Amino acid sequence: MGRKMWGRGSYMQKAGILKGKIAFDKMSYKLFITICISALVGVFMVFMVVNTFILMHSNNHEMAEKEATMTTRHMVANIEEKLENLRQYYLYSADNDDVIWFMGNRLEYSDYSRYKSINAALGNNSMYPNYINNYVIVNIDDNRVISSRGIYDFSNMINDQEILDLYEANTKETNRGNWIYVADGTDVENTNTQYHLTVDTSGLNFVLNLPVGSCSTKGFLLVNINKNEWKQWIWDNISVSGKSVAVLDTEGNVIYSTSSSFSDKCIEKLSSKEPFKASDMDIDGYDQIVTGCTSTTLGWTYYVAYDYRSFLGFASKLMIEFMIAITALSVLSFVSLRHALYKPVDKLIKEVTDTDECSVSGNELTFLAGQFANLKNDKEVLSQTIINRRERLAELFEMRLIRSAVSANDEWEEYVKVLGLTERKFYACVSIILSQNENIDKEEEINEDAISLTLAENLPENLKKKTWLPLIYDSCSLVCIMADDTEESLMEQISSYNKEFKEFAFNTYGYHIQMGVSELHTMYRHLGRAYHESVYALTLETDDTREHSQTLEKEADLCFYIQSSKADKADINLQKYEKEICDALKAMDKAQCYRLLDDFTDQLRNVGEWAVASVYYATLIDTILTEVINMKIDILLVCPEGLHKLYQQIMDVGDVKKVRKNMKKMLIDPIIKERSNLLVDHSYQMMASIEQKLAESKGNITLNECADQLNVTPTYIWKILKAERGKTFSEYQEEYKIEEAKKLLQSNMSVSDVASELGYTNAQNFIRFFSKGTGLTPGKYRKLTYGYM
Repeated sequence: MGRKMWGRGSYMQKAGILKGKIAFDKMSYKLFITICISALVGVFMVFMVVNTFILMHSNNHEMAEKEATMTTRHMVANIEEKLENLRQYYLYSADNDDVIWFMGNRLEYSDYSRYKSINAALGNNSMYPNYINNYVIVNIDDNRVISSRGIYDFSNMINDQEILDLYEANTKETNRGNWIYVADGTDVENTNTQYHLTVDTSGLNFVLNLPVGSCSTKGFLLVNINKNEWKQWIWDNISVSGKSVAVLDTEGNVIYSTSSSFSDKCIEKLSSKEPFKASDMDIDGYDQIVTGCTSTTLGWTYYVAYDYRSFLGFASKLMIEFMIAITALSVLSFVSLRHALYKPVDKLIKEVTDTDECSVSGNELTFLAGQFANLKNDKEVLSQTIINRRERLAELFEMRLIRSAVSANDEWEEYVKVLGLTERKFYACVSIILSQNENIDKEEEINEDAISLTLAENLPENLKKKTWLPLIYDSCSLVCIMADDTEESLMEQISSYNKEFKEFAFNTYGYHIQMGVSELHTMYRHLGRAYHESVYALTLETDDTREHSQTLEKEADLCFYIQSSKADKADINLQKYEKEICDALKAMDKAQCYRLLDDFTDQLRNVGEWAVASVYYATLIDTILTEVINMKIDILLVCPEGLHKLYQQIMDVGDVKKVRKNMKKMLIDPIIKERSNLLVDHSYQMMASIEQKLAESKGNITLNECADQLNVTPTYIWKILKAERGKTFSEYQEEYKIEEAKKLLQSNMSVSDVASELGYTNAQNFIRFFSKGTGLTPGKYRKLTYGYM
């Protein structure tokens, strides 16, 4: 009974597995990976959501405490920075010449100009006019006071005793200025009749004994800080989550508080062992985070209470944004992974079915397995497929050879075997182009490309059989590889091929052709070099090539590559051409750029190796693009498709004449156009730069020096000055130096010192220059203008 039950269960289990396998075979592979990835992404999202929620919940309070602590410290640091800036400013202002004079002399009302100077440095015209209520400078010895409210005797001051007490307290400290807080100080209203004779001392004061640096003081400076401004400093640096603030001095006295209950708790916290550690505190029935920080400048402790709920709101928002990002990432991952997994299968199905559409019912993997089984078992199908695609494979093999991409003997032998080729002793590369004018327009050039492609596709069978590898179209020319076992037979074969191809091209399409032939090579690895030799042969017109062509029935359109001794001795001054072409670009002289590029190309004709010529061209292009950057032209305006695409479009033709034409059209013309636009748009900025260079050199700079420093031509600077100022460079330079001389003559400097300051080695030269420009000597100008010599 047990065996029967076991056997029945085993049968049912096997039946279930069989049904599952059948279901899998019928299920689309795309649907299968969609289900798997969906499940994987779903599990990942659930895990991320749960894990994020747990982490956010556990770390929420800690993050809130850290944020509150950092905000409070940042607030205290900003307040200390402002107080230190004020202290440094008034230390610097105390060295004002008029302040020093006041401490040694009695200021009268007739010295009003000195009062204005002092008030400008310390009062309403100072750098920090809104930070202070008033300032006062007291000269104890001369019984005189200068304040932001006027000038009067110290004995007439209403709260003079209070001021003296502050002075005497400050003399006990280091004479570098001290901050003193007066809780019950004077705070007079501006409507008070004795307002101008009273000095505000309530709150925070900066006290500095004068003169600064002296052992014995004659008086002091007192600056009273605006309470409301100081409070605003606090709230400017606290986020909206800050609800309450309390400031305590070193003794625990309340300096400022927004809530009496909060300040009482802060006093208790100050007396505890850890007064500055962030902690929870119940304030007015709400749980809040309280942090504290002590100012090193004043010794005060600042306490701020933050609403914990605001941090929760921020965390919730962060949580939502995080979930949105996770969802977007998951969807993107789903689409990308599904595409990456199915794309190879889809591509493989298209290959084996030889169609552009993938329409397979059931499981794609099962279909592919059946296809590969058929291919493996049916040798005739496999052989026929290779035969049908042999021509395309031969073209690809030839393309790899001329690109020097075949470097392994095994790969070479495999290609030769599969294509049914016979290895030969000698190989040559042949390049064919249609005879064309260099200056043809774009439409004609495209038409000739189409003709070249048509020639390759419709080549007669007798011509196809003459080449070792088929004729293909590459980089504006037709290319094929020919081979034979002897040099004589290979050369005769090339000559015969030239004649028949010439007749076919002319009779069929009405075009003449030119054929370039490389040197003969014995190694397949040299066929990449042979390709460049054949292309370069089309550009050579040397006596050697003519003589070689004449030996084969004087075929003028058959050009052979011959390494000449003149090529080895070619001396091209690349740096000269780089500099002159860049100078012509800066001057926007297109004709000069074209001429220099023509000369450069003519010299490269004698190099003899396209590999060498391409290096010269690449170096020149690099230099030109570097100059484009120096001229502040956006490189994307010159080559919108990218530098790699630009180099490819210019250099891939493998022909120096076509490279020259491409450089003119794709490089020189766009650069000159964009430079012209840039200079027109930046004439105002250029004028400012010219003035800056004159100021930096005090007018001692030549036109050429100025142009070199601004990376423009002297002519351009001359045009800018004429357009903007109506003057030449020398006229504008002379005017500038005269104005600078007039400014210097306002001071107590001697004429010799002024001449030296303006760069004149001889005072007489300066006097002659100034007299010529103004009609007066420097001495007479100073006397007539300022009343002294």
